[in-house]
Amino acid sequence: MVTARRLYVYFVAAVSLVVLAIGLDNLLRLAFERLWSSAFGVALLQSGSDSTRQQLSLYGALVIVALPIWLVHWWLAQRATAERGTAIRALYLTLALALPLVFLLLQAERLIHRLLDDLLGPDRLEADQAIPSALAALVVAGAIWGYHLAVERGELRQEPAEVEAIWLPRLYLYLAALAGALLLLFGAASLLRLALQAVVGGDIVVSEPGWWHERLASGIAVVAVGLATWGAHWGYATRRLAGHNWWAESEHRSALRRLYLYTLLAIAVLATLIGLFQGLEALLRWALGADQGSQAEPLARRVLDPLLGALPFALFWIYQRRQVLLEAGALAEGPLQATARRLYNYLVALFGLALAAFGLQALLYTLLDLIFTGHRSLVAPAGWWRGEVSRDVALTAVGAAAWLWQWYVAERRVAREPVQERNATSRRAYLYLVVAGSLLALLGSVSYILYRVLNVILGARPLHGIVADLSNAIAIALVGGALLGYHLLVLRRDLRAQHTGPRLQRRTLVITAPPEVDLDAVLASLSAQLPQGVLLRTASGPGRPRLGTSESPRSDAPAIAKD
Repeated sequence: MVTARRLYVYFVAAVSLVVLAIGLDNLLRLAFERLWSSAFGVALLQSGSDSTRQQLSLYGALVIVALPIWLVHWWLAQRATAERGTAIRALYLTLALALPLVFLLLQAERLIHRLLDDLLGPDRLEADQAIPSALAALVVAGAIWGYHLAVERGELRQEPAEVEAIWLPRLYLYLAALAGALLLLFGAASLLRLALQAVVGGDIVVSEPGWWHERLASGIAVVAVGLATWGAHWGYATRRLAGHNWWAESEHRSALRRLYLYTLLAIAVLATLIGLFQGLEALLRWALGADQGSQAEPLARRVLDPLLGALPFALFWIYQRRQVLLEAGALAEGPLQATARRLYNYLVALFGLALAAFGLQALLYTLLDLIFTGHRSLVAPAGWWRGEVSRDVALTAVGAAAWLWQWYVAERRVAREPVQERNATSRRAYLYLVVAGSLLALLGSVSYILYRVLNVILGARPLHGIVADLSNAIAIALVGGALLGYHLLVLRRDLRAQHTGPRLQRRTLVITAPPEVDLDAVLASLSAQLPQGVLLRTASGPGRPRLGTSESPRSDAPAIAKD
């Protein structure tokens, strides 16, 4: 009964709020268009006053009907203190924050863009009716977003009775921060590329007046909106983390926060590596003469454009890595700091290895095709391989550099702390992911090779040109086999070291207690007071009391090496 009532109250409140927002937005739009047109001495509507009256009647009716319905149902929702923390209320507040934010982002970008574009061309300013429309949407969406944000913040000051749905507002918080960060990064990359094009020239005729107006206005608008969104939400999340209330404690344990940090870190790493690859590829294409037929863009732009586009992501890479390590260190727990470093190292190593494997496979494919005169060598123009080799070498070099750097760091940790590192979950996940991916690639390529060989043996296909036809599968098999073999050796070494590690010290304790004593509670209390790395286990057997076994491994025992 209570759940049905909640569903009714919040559903009607949500629908009436949407109708109210539509009515208010259009009423404000009409008012702002009137003021905007009057400021420039232009008639509001060419179609006459009847159209204005019809719109005022329609949107005024929406407001008059929807406003009291929303107020009544929102009053019913606010009156019950037990509503705080429930899943239905959390869902309503999350949607009431997320949907207006989307409109805020779109309309703010539109407004800044049009204002800048019009200011660069003043003769168009008076005719641009998109500006009052965007202002109206900003006012309405901002009011709804701001009110519900105040409600949500007020409820977080005290721990709610039910906290099972606390992940919903947290999900909104980190999705908004992620969206703002991406807008900021891509907008900054666009502005840097525009600046490079203005300096070195390119495919745009620089003498054309105002060729840069649109791109400059768009880039500044995206950067401004992204910076405001990311700064507001990430700053709020960081302040919450620094508190000493129930929310801060929950934030420290939040999987969504860690997912946000590592997702943004992964995006920054991948975008940086792709930018480096594209810049190196352009340089190699020039060195090998692959661009002799198209010299429309200067070499400096072809090389620097992707590098400048990757620069904001590289800076964010550094910031995110620092943030991950700072948050792990703030908890004053050594294992958490080590876990954060491992996750970062193996994440970058995995990306680098994937890029290097793809580039090396493509390079081997091109070389085998050249050697055995494959299909591309027959149909492609002379010198086609220069562009292919430039791309493949650049991708292999960038990926291999990233992997070797991070793998060297990981192996150094193995040398310093062999048991902790070899038993770390992040290392095991990396190794098993690479082994699984390599095995699947090897399985598919070898199966295809055997299929073609059996076709030749059975006379279904001629023997001539079989190696050239299989060059791609052979390249995949070679790279997949090499990665599989190496990482299997590493995994075998890790497993063998674990089984041949130092023996654990064991002591048997016999604990007796009267029947009224909760022995499980006593054991739990003793276990909580044991030093780090010491385990307390219980066992029971026929004719024996419960036994407490305390295992005191060395400081590098596997028991404390788990992520």
